[in-house]
Amino acid sequence: NILPADRKKLKELTEKYRRHVFDYKLSPANKAQLRKVIDNLKEGLQNFGLPNDKDLAALRQKKDKLAQLPLFFDRQVEATRQKLQEEVDVLENRFAEKQRSIYFNAFEWRFEFPEVLDENGEFAGFDAVIGNPPYIRQESIKGQKGALNEQFGEFFCGTADIYTYFYKVGLDIVRPGATLCYIAPNKFMRTGYGRNTRDLLTTMAKPLMVLDFGDLPVFEEATTYPAIVMVEKALPPAPSTTRRGRKSSPPDSGGAGSGHFFAATFTDPEQLTRFADILPATGFVMPISTLKAEGWTLERPEVHALVEKLRKSGMPLGEYVNGKIYYGIKTGLNEAFVIDEETRQRLIDEDPKSGEIIKPWLRGKDIRKWRATWRKVYVIAIVSSANRFWPWSNAETESAALKLFELSYPAIYKHLIGFTNGLKKREDQGKYFWELRSCAYYSQFEKPKIIWPGITADLAVFSYDDEGYYGNDNNQLIVCDDLLLVAVLNSSLTRYVLQQVCDKVRGGFYRLKIIYIEQHPIPTATNEQRAPLIALVDQILAEKKADPQADTRTLERQIDTLVYELYGLTEEEIALVEGVK
Repeated sequence: NILPADRKKLKELTEKYRRHVFDYKLSPANKAQLRKVIDNLKEGLQNFGLPNDKDLAALRQKKDKLAQLPLFFDRQVEATRQKLQEEVDVLENRFAEKQRSIYFNAFEWRFEFPEVLDENGEFAGFDAVIGNPPYIRQESIKGQKGALNEQFGEFFCGTADIYTYFYKVGLDIVRPGATLCYIAPNKFMRTGYGRNTRDLLTTMAKPLMVLDFGDLPVFEEATTYPAIVMVEKALPPAPSTTRRGRKSSPPDSGGAGSGHFFAATFTDPEQLTRFADILPATGFVMPISTLKAEGWTLERPEVHALVEKLRKSGMPLGEYVNGKIYYGIKTGLNEAFVIDEETRQRLIDEDPKSGEIIKPWLRGKDIRKWRATWRKVYVIAIVSSANRFWPWSNAETESAALKLFELSYPAIYKHLIGFTNGLKKREDQGKYFWELRSCAYYSQFEKPKIIWPGITADLAVFSYDDEGYYGNDNNQLIVCDDLLLVAVLNSSLTRYVLQQVCDKVRGGFYRLKIIYIEQHPIPTATNEQRAPLIALVDQILAEKKADPQADTRTLERQIDTLVYELYGLTEEEIALVEGVK
């Protein structure tokens, strides 16, 4: 954004600045004198280094208009002058705040590294950028999100942690063909907020190496789930023209999105102590084309081939169940809403109507493979007035609604009123502070469903519930009574697939997020294929209901065999699955 008239001055300043910085770095003497000259030159260059800020641009535009107004008195001119001056004042205050909070002490690459400027003083780019961006969660940068949105435009994501923006800046400041290498959190590989970063690293760059350390303690002072990502800045491959005049791209032209990269995953702390020796044997080569926008999974070729075969063998689970996949309930204050058997009985003794809104409650740790182990825990399920009608729902004031609540359920009122301060502070509340947050699917909890915990060490831990349990926010659920689906989800094959795609967290646990579960392929089964699997699940559920500790491994192995047949696995593919089991 430099005016043509200023380019000559910029070029002269840049040349002098670059020469003096070069002398300063090489000269053992007269550094103080050179430093003084450099500081003076830098002050001149700073006039060309103002940030590309929309408020600053608007401020300059308004000031120019203000300066061009005629000096003679005219009411219309004076009204325009006053309006422009007010707008200038607002923009000056806004930009001054940015100078204090965003641009203060900002690092200007051109001043600190004049070697990256071309002969005209334009930024040419670094040969390499290496770094360890800060891991600051998005909740801690709420005050900066407006500025980040303005600065990064389409790349901005409101839920992204700050390290993702370092990938964008890093690629902006390296020249085409240069290398960027960061050690940063691996979260962007699979999370929703990481999609822009995944897209950036495969379209504006060519991945060279991705090393995923999972939950290993690379940094002892923090749990960061690090990965080393090395990419080469590149442009998309230029299309070539065929003899018929049609444009086509060569299959491996070396541009963004083409070629291969080196990958490795690490799961054992011992690997860190012998990293240089372990890396060649642990690593493998992957096509860049396998890094999908939906998520990155580092897989050996044989694993990738199997996973791709499975994906093509059926429809995604989300489609199979018509989108009936839901999260558990977040009360916002469990100590108020979650009660034990003794408290439940006392509330019902005081007012039998209390039993209408006290429901059996499952926590994530209560969910077991096949059947949950209920611990006689309950939830006071006062759903939001936005989702059902209560006697107080249409009250004109909250105090009037509270009185109607007391009259309707006196024992529950007496119990909850002791938590008033905590209930009012919740973000997760309904229309009134004693209600649960708005949720359109409360009624689904009382239907037959498949449930699983959000975090678990065992990936095949899907439970069939026909008892109408409600569940906390470490529960996910599929509303259906399809026992074939229960068999498939609890099979060794599903465990194997989820091990490839789910986030692993410290302590050997996995996050079984809905975004991963809903993508799991479910094959079409004939009645002849369904019948034996459903019969086996029926038998297991009956045995587990009679005795939660019943040994059903023999029946489960029969299910594994039938599921392998359902997906059409070969002996070699079954061996691959069983080897990871």
